[in-house]
Amino acid sequence: MASFSARAKAETARKAPKHPCCEKAKIFGMLLFSGKLSTDAVTYATETRESTDLLTSFLGENLHIVPKEETIAGNRGKAERILLTVRDPDAIGRLFDYFGIGNGDLGCDVFSLSAEDAVCRSLLCEDCERSFIAGAFLSCGFVYPPDKKYQAEFVMRDKELWHILEGLLCRRELPPKKVTRRDKRVLYLQGVEKVSDLLGMIGATSCYFDVLNAQALKETAEATVRTTNFEVANMRKTTDAAFEQIRAIESLRQSGRFDALSPVLRQTAKNRLENPDSTLSALAEMENPPVSKSQISKRLQRIVDFEKEQSKT
Repeated sequence: MASFSARAKAETARKAPKHPCCEKAKIFGMLLFSGKLSTDAVTYATETRESTDLLTSFLGENLHIVPKEETIAGNRGKAERILLTVRDPDAIGRLFDYFGIGNGDLGCDVFSLSAEDAVCRSLLCEDCERSFIAGAFLSCGFVYPPDKKYQAEFVMRDKELWHILEGLLCRRELPPKKVTRRDKRVLYLQGVEKVSDLLGMIGATSCYFDVLNAQALKETAEATVRTTNFEVANMRKTTDAAFEQIRAIESLRQSGRFDALSPVLRQTAKNRLENPDSTLSALAEMENPPVSKSQISKRLQRIVDFEKEQSKT
């Protein structure tokens, strides 16, 4: 069964952008944040077939490039990955020309400071930004299942791409937090609202609703727990009070001071002894004539107070 993150990527890959420029921006995002983008080779690795199908189809239809495909076995329990590779210099040259990448945009297999200009040239409309972020997510994104925690991440090595993606997310009112893990740089979003907004923006609609539904279920469960805890606390309080009342009545009987109670209190005490598990409302109904719950509570408290005073003498 596919992981939640893999499902989100599959949905994102299947979501068709509104305009041709947006589709180009999505693919550019995938390539920029892929494993390698250099004059020597272009590689893209993912665990979702939908992502590789999208990239293969786009490269074939628009640039007549057929990447080499191979499967990489997963280790330490991870899913196997699909690797696409382009090494032909002519094909890489056509790809660079198509996306407006110049030799000055590259340095040591990663983008240099001029990468920002290349990205800006590729974002021709507002929807292009969303598509570009979706492409970045397909390459280096991960989202935790909502039953574990509400968090999405973008993990990359290049510092400039780190800043570029941070700026784009801020423009979409999704300011991320930043952290460095060894040689990798991470942008991450936390909380139901931010994670669901990201999933909705990149086109992972069903995962978007999964996050919202998980939060609704969590809130319902928490409300149920609070209600149950309140009821249990009340039951414990009622049980403790009944135990104290019965103890006081038995003490008065054993000390021979029970008859010192008024006739009304003796009847209340008798009802309590004979009905140790009854609620105050039920005991109130046993009185002749019946009294209110408040009145029966006061009578029982008077019995307890009387026993305490007698035990001091």
